[in-house]
Amino acid sequence: MKIKFYGSSSQSLASKIPFLVEVTDPSGRTIQYSDDDRDGMIYKTDLAGGIYKVRVLPFADADKAQSEELAALVLPESTYELEVKEQIVYQKVDISGEVKSASEVNIAAEDTGRHDIPVESTLTDTVEWVDPSAGQAERTDGPSSEDDNYI
Repeated sequence: MKIKFYGSSSQSLASKIPFLVEVTDPSGRTIQYSDDDRDGMIYKTDLAGGIYKVRVLPFADADKAQSEELAALVLPESTYELEVKEQIVYQKVDISGEVKSASEVNIAAEDTGRHDIPVESTLTDTVEWVDPSAGQAERTDGPSSEDDNYI
């Protein structure tokens, strides 16, 4: 289940807002889900198939006090029904509203590369490699190799 929150005028995802929804599953159990990363989406997997009822909950008073923007937002009051299917249905999905600019992303938090990879072992029973052409001196004592006769 993917719930997206769009701004009514911009038609882009409403980010940096602590959305909270109440979801009633097909068995009648009610669960609250929040947009913890505040990206404008709530995404849940491993749900049983059936009809779910979703209602957007008002902001907490503490959130409203922290931001005048939240106090000005108008949230939908109606309950929405959506169907979660038993089998995955593959279809084309428009994700143009989910594309973010670099200024909207915390690069340090999004970077999944590992920079602390430990060294497993080092070789200890090897001989240092020496370039054979390094340090060769020209032979000045005795005959040159051109003078050597082999019989």
